[in-house]
Amino acid sequence: MRIEQLYYLTEVAKTKSINLTAEHIYVSQPSISEAIQKLEKELGVTLLNRSPQGVYLTEDGEKVVKRAREILKIVDQLKSDLKSNETKTSLLKGSLLISYAPLINVSIIQKALSDFSKNYPKVNITLKEQLVEKLMLNIKDGKADLGLILIPDELLISGKLSKIDINNEFHFERLFNDKLVVGIGKTSPLSKRKFITIKQILKYPLAIYQTDNEDTWLMRLLKRYGEPKSLFKCDSNKLFKKLIIEGMAAGFFAKSTLIEDISYKEILYLPIRNNVQLSCGWIRSYNFPFSEAAQEFVKVLKSYC
Repeated sequence: MRIEQLYYLTEVAKTKSINLTAEHIYVSQPSISEAIQKLEKELGVTLLNRSPQGVYLTEDGEKVVKRAREILKIVDQLKSDLKSNETKTSLLKGSLLISYAPLINVSIIQKALSDFSKNYPKVNITLKEQLVEKLMLNIKDGKADLGLILIPDELLISGKLSKIDINNEFHFERLFNDKLVVGIGKTSPLSKRKFITIKQILKYPLAIYQTDNEDTWLMRLLKRYGEPKSLFKCDSNKLFKKLIIEGMAAGFFAKSTLIEDISYKEILYLPIRNNVQLSCGWIRSYNFPFSEAAQEFVKVLKSYC
């Protein structure tokens, strides 16, 4: 069954003449007759009664025409929607600045960026990795359109992140739930363990990905249980991963990152018995307009979560 067969049938139903229909839609009479005959054969019913005075619908023909009009209406709406989307794609331009937190699962961001760039090639995108606290201050000051963050659920419940009021200053939407885990190398002395507590991990060298000396939620979490035996603060993600892969230190990750991101395939993970629940989500400031490019990016991002 083809769309043009349904279209020809509905037009013949209007004119009650194959000749008039042929003139009206600029298609030859034999082509229309052949298309309707094939449709009749496919459906196993007679759709038209033919006579010297013209053609008219059979009872089955009436039923088919009714459904055909519904189908053609849907097809027209679909074409209109696609044309509207094509126009939107060609018109949307400008810039989009996205900040993201270090522990976040970047494989999801990469997939979303790939789709977004194909749909909106005229939008220039800037990505910046920042610690959550600094990221949120930049969004608050309008230096980024949106942020992608990973944050403990307890901080979301309290609404306080250091000096930042999450609930009153930002719109936050959770994309998915995650867990904080310990990442270790295959040669690490911890590799045979099945789980660990935060207090226990403090007895081993730790690597922290941190671009400055600011206080972070992760450091505050660790301090509840004591001081690390030794601590590597890395401002290079590459060095951070290398220290862990080679068994020189353990580090903290989001569980989804170690499972889904192939760049971390050499790192094993240990569940934390304290069970620190994380929320991954996007955030924006209430103080600045949310650009159309940012809105469209969020739609694409949510399709992968």
